[in-house]
Amino acid sequence: MQYTFRCILDVEEDVIRDISIHSKCNLEEFHEAITNAFGISLGEMAAFYKSDDAWAQGDEIPLFSMNEIGSSNEMKDFTLTTVFSKKGSKSLYVYDFLKMWTFFIELQKTGEITGEQNTKIVFSKGELPKQAPEKQFKSEKLLDDFESEFDDDYGNEFDDEFNEDFDSNEDSNDYF
Repeated sequence: MQYTFRCILDVEEDVIRDISIHSKCNLEEFHEAITNAFGISLGEMAAFYKSDDAWAQGDEIPLFSMNEIGSSNEMKDFTLTTVFSKKGSKSLYVYDFLKMWTFFIELQKTGEITGEQNTKIVFSKGELPKQAPEKQFKSEKLLDDFESEFDDDYGNEFDDEFNEDFDSNEDSNDYF
């Protein structure tokens, strides 16, 4: 069986590759196919994250496991068919945890193998930027919920008390 994946790099301009690969390949081989398709050199850590239809990040499947010996959970241990069970299956792929290149991966098509079984790029749009975009990992909803809950419990008393105490001791060295 041949799988065709749409791989979209999470950057401002569209950078897309459709990769056709044998379904019996493992995630490590798919990782190599993605880096080759986007022109990224191998050598950095990477991970796939199981995902739902809303792209919520689920369980991690790393390039190399950090678990105890004998309890492997690495890319080489998962075939594409075990992670991508049906058309429309999704995953997030992160390459280089310092730069955080992030890709949205979706199984677009399955089909019988015709001709060669090589991994190939069947569609390409856009070029990889020279630098990865900055990622900010904060949940505004969680912060808003916390601030709202804090204000409900304490109102503005804390801010008022803090400002009064600070203003009255402005010339004092009590804080240092």
